[in-house]
Amino acid sequence: TIGKYIKNIKTFLNAATEQGVNNNLAYKSKYFVKPSERSEQIYLNEKELEDIIKLDLSENETLDQARDLFIISSYTGLRYSDFSRLTKENIHTHKGVKVFRLHQEKTDGYLSIPIHPFVEKVLKKRNGNPPNKMPSQKINDSLETIGGKAKINEIITTKKTKGGKQETKMIPKYEMIKNHTGRRSFCTNAYLSGMNTLDIMAISGHNSEKTFLNYIKVSKDERAIKIAESDFFKPKLKVV
Repeated sequence: TIGKYIKNIKTFLNAATEQGVNNNLAYKSKYFVKPSERSEQIYLNEKELEDIIKLDLSENETLDQARDLFIISSYTGLRYSDFSRLTKENIHTHKGVKVFRLHQEKTDGYLSIPIHPFVEKVLKKRNGNPPNKMPSQKINDSLETIGGKAKINEIITTKKTKGGKQETKMIPKYEMIKNHTGRRSFCTNAYLSGMNTLDIMAISGHNSEKTFLNYIKVSKDERAIKIAESDFFKPKLKVV
């Protein structure tokens, strides 16, 4: 939060300086920088997503709807502002492949996203229609309940600076599942599957590779396994 305020202050001061309104350049000091802290963000792997998909939530329409919206996000990489406004009109078929076609609300960038079989199941359940829109906070609250029901109980260690002191907490993973977890899950699972990075970005709508890489939430061991599958680690000559 502090970093956001400092960033905004420097933006205004830069504009004021360029317009000749400000001549105090102390804000350009190397000591007046935007502080940042990497927050602990999670993704759900394929097994965890399937555990959520398998849940019978037919007796609770709110949970069922929130789960289906989350599944769409997890297999399209769409933000809440985009997956929450999908309608039947966004569904098209191109050369035999069903896709979502839409313009991102945040960037107005055009996206054409193949419809995953799990997303197709969600649509079939609702007569070909995406789920109705739900308030973002209501989905977040529902996802915590859904994650608990799916027994996504891995303990995550989080660190956060509060009042100048670093606090460490141990939190069950299901309590950290939010709307944006779906987008991170898509990017990470697609990356681990071997999908080309540029193709993932074409679907997720990321314009910056630096921003996109922040969404890849893999451990060093998971990354090592993926690297080991590359041709570089599969020599064509017999090793003796």
